[in-house]
Amino acid sequence: MKVNKFFGKRSIIFSFLISYLCVFIVPILSNIFIYKKSLKVVEQEINQANTDMLHQVQQTLDSRLVDVNNLLLLISLDNRILSLMYAKDQLNAVNKYILPQMIDDLHSYTVTNSFIKNLYVFFKNTDLIITPNVSFDTQYAYKHFNYSSISYQEWYDIMTEKSHNKVIVFSKDHNKQSNKSIAFVQSIPMQYKKDPLASVVIELDTAVF
Repeated sequence: MKVNKFFGKRSIIFSFLISYLCVFIVPILSNIFIYKKSLKVVEQEINQANTDMLHQVQQTLDSRLVDVNNLLLLISLDNRILSLMYAKDQLNAVNKYILPQMIDDLHSYTVTNSFIKNLYVFFKNTDLIITPNVSFDTQYAYKHFNYSSISYQEWYDIMTEKSHNKVIVFSKDHNKQSNKSIAFVQSIPMQYKKDPLASVVIELDTAVF
């Protein structure tokens, strides 16, 4: 009789423990299932978001490259740029007159194209650089641009070699920090078989991508 009572009590305790465990285990298992399913959904959303973001970046980059090519072409065919390109040694009265106009044009290009970090035109015969703000000789320009990854001679060689939409990656020093700069270089006159007389350079502001 006592044995039956003992086993009866054990059966009740065992049943109670089973019920007690079920009360806790079932929600835990359910939460684990929900967590895994939610995690999978979140991962899918993140992957989709990353795919969409990459697609958007690609579209933006493609659009910017088209804009860069169009601008390089526009500047390369500008009559005032071509006129100054053929100047010898020193600027004549006409060249000096149109120089401020060319600077204003370059300035307007940078205002209407926010992706431009730097824009300038190199003229070989007159050893001249024009920017959206000022003009100066190549030695001063090189120092002004803060190129740290290439020497003046290396930069000058890039400016004077024939190139069509050549892409150059420079390192530039700014506030004691070195930053990468992507530049597109177009030599002019276009389709010129000899060494170019000038080069148009557009540096991109990668922060806008």
